[in-house]
Amino acid sequence: MAKVIYFMSTGRCGTQFLAQMLGKADQNTMVVHEGAGPNYKSATVFQSAEFESVVSQTHQIRQQFEIIDQQLAAGGSYIDTGWPAYAWGPYFEKRFGAAFQFIHLLRNPFATAASMTTHALLGDGDDSLSNGGIIRPHQPNVSFPEFQTDYADFSYFERGLYHWLEVHSFLKNQHASPAFLGVFRFETLFDNGQGGLQSLWQKCGFDLAGFSETEPYDNFNVRARRGFATDNKTLLARVWALALALGYDQDLLETWSNQEFLKARYSSPRISRRPVR
Repeated sequence: MAKVIYFMSTGRCGTQFLAQMLGKADQNTMVVHEGAGPNYKSATVFQSAEFESVVSQTHQIRQQFEIIDQQLAAGGSYIDTGWPAYAWGPYFEKRFGAAFQFIHLLRNPFATAASMTTHALLGDGDDSLSNGGIIRPHQPNVSFPEFQTDYADFSYFERGLYHWLEVHSFLKNQHASPAFLGVFRFETLFDNGQGGLQSLWQKCGFDLAGFSETEPYDNFNVRARRGFATDNKTLLARVWALALALGYDQDLLETWSNQEFLKARYSSPRISRRPVR
């Protein structure tokens, strides 16, 4: 059966590379990275019932759905590895029925927030990706509205942690869905000997005999220009608890939450490289 598979994530966790790798798997599978991009407006529809309204007002989404429908009608599958559609699982499940499946893709919260900080995704500007994709506590239907008062004083890094907390809490709550294919952690995917990429390949319905690993890369690998302050201990505790619940171990979190470690990794000129634990 032809499938529609979305990778649900916060971004900054290897989705460009995964699209490139999976795109070589099968001529009958269309693989894209951020099909409708920021036009999914996930922050607008997050845990709401506004999907149809956004679809009716956004021709880029309708065009993407037309592409998917044509692909399915031709007997082919569709995979989107990009992150901006993270809020759309409930709608996709209704629209595509049993054809829809999703992979919960994540990276540890501190690496995610640091990478988002370097890429200026967490400001108060008017860019569509930040406004349409980043969750903030003053928005309707968030799970942790108690941070509304504190948010103005959050560092950019803490804003990234808050976004990570909201998105992955939401995705974790969808694990009971029949569309759920599993959790894949960035660190395991790119850890030699773990077999994470092969497992992901198979979850997408591909024969392992055709698996071919490609050297990881990142087109957007830049130097951090802001710090990594984490002054809000309540936020830190909630993020830490969710990370443990999603399979991260204490040692890894302690390493990646260390500000000196983050400064050394993100505040100097960097080149693409295989992630290390």
